[in-house]
Amino acid sequence: MTTDATVKENSGKGAFKQHTLKRKHKRLIFYSLMLVVPVLNFLIFYVYQNFSTIIMAFEKYSYVENGTGYNVTFSGFEHFASIFRMLNNGKWYMVWNSFLVAVLKNGLGLFIAIVFSYYIYKKFRFSEFFRVILFLPSVISSVILVVIYKYVVSDIYMFVSHSKYGLMTTHPLAVLMFFNVWVSFGTNVLMFSGTMSGINDSVVEASKIDGANVIQEFFHITIPMSFPTITTFVIIGIAAIFTDQAHLYTFYVEDAQGMENIGYFLYVQSLRSDVIAKTIETKGLVYLSYPEISAFGLIITAVIIPVTFIVRWLMNKFGPSED
Repeated sequence: MTTDATVKENSGKGAFKQHTLKRKHKRLIFYSLMLVVPVLNFLIFYVYQNFSTIIMAFEKYSYVENGTGYNVTFSGFEHFASIFRMLNNGKWYMVWNSFLVAVLKNGLGLFIAIVFSYYIYKKFRFSEFFRVILFLPSVISSVILVVIYKYVVSDIYMFVSHSKYGLMTTHPLAVLMFFNVWVSFGTNVLMFSGTMSGINDSVVEASKIDGANVIQEFFHITIPMSFPTITTFVIIGIAAIFTDQAHLYTFYVEDAQGMENIGYFLYVQSLRSDVIAKTIETKGLVYLSYPEISAFGLIITAVIIPVTFIVRWLMNKFGPSED
């Protein structure tokens, strides 16, 4: 027989289950609403944008006769051929400049950042001062940094050296490369010093007992145990070879005069371009069309994807191990 206590117990369990289901439904609704914005952002600004770019690379736009719109036709590989003609017409130096920036930032710049990070990690004299100075470029506007930097290498240099010209005039490429290496220290030093701080103290103590000095510790312990972070920075740098404009626009706006790299070229082109290529005769400037820029982007992607994977494989295969 069913007693009153049993009925109450069953009804209590039913109410608890209903309450639990309501909480699960509310959580599901909350999580769904929280995901709406990032999912829409991904679909619109990544999937749709990249898909449209791929399609546009094979399209050609022309004005309709009454001037109220455009005719869109399939262009095949016409825009890709146009990009190679443009490069062959004295523009290959932009590719060289892009690789030069990448080598300096991911080679020399990265190594110097690791050395400074090690100096800070070991808490040598003035380590905190170096931490602040090296991180300043990451918290100060790049425009302000460029203005101050140009003043130092031009006016102050001319005053101190009694020179007729500043370094921006006599050695523009060296001045630009030094600035790019310097401003890249901030994030690198912060990440590397954090990684080095996570190295097990017992490993360092064991190396000291075995007679390892500071330099040996750096190359045989710190570098191998920080190598995953080094690999990450190198891969990111390789992937950004043709998109990093090296602060050229901040330095020169649209008048780099032979200093251009691919990232700067694409940035300037995208500011002034349209669906149809145009030429400004008074300045002798030629702006690619959006379809041509899209084709250029696909060419860059086709080159950089295998290079990135090859570099990643080589670093994982032949890089130092923590063992």
